[in-house]
Amino acid sequence: MITVLAQVTARPGKEAELRAMFEAQVARVRLEEPRTSTHAIYTTEDRPGVFFFFEQYEDEAARAAHNTAPYIQADVARLGNLTTDDWFLHRLDVVAEVRR
Repeated sequence: MITVLAQVTARPGKEAELRAMFEAQVARVRLEEPRTSTHAIYTTEDRPGVFFFFEQYEDEAARAAHNTAPYIQADVARLGNLTTDDWFLHRLDVVAEVRR
């Protein structure tokens, strides 16, 4: 299992546009990526312009398929106009977990 955690922050005034793009992205992943186990995007009440990604892929091939999908590439190209530069992306290694 490959796990990725990321955070992006919307540029002021771009919060709704970025949120709509992410909602559409998750819908596409749900339909077109059966080997993506989890693709969830979260925000918080106190910082609605900050988005947190939690992604899990069956293996590296599934992650590569996600990253090279045309709709993901199109969204990545749009991020520069919609987000600030203070983002991060981490591939996580499991220390301990409960999975049911």
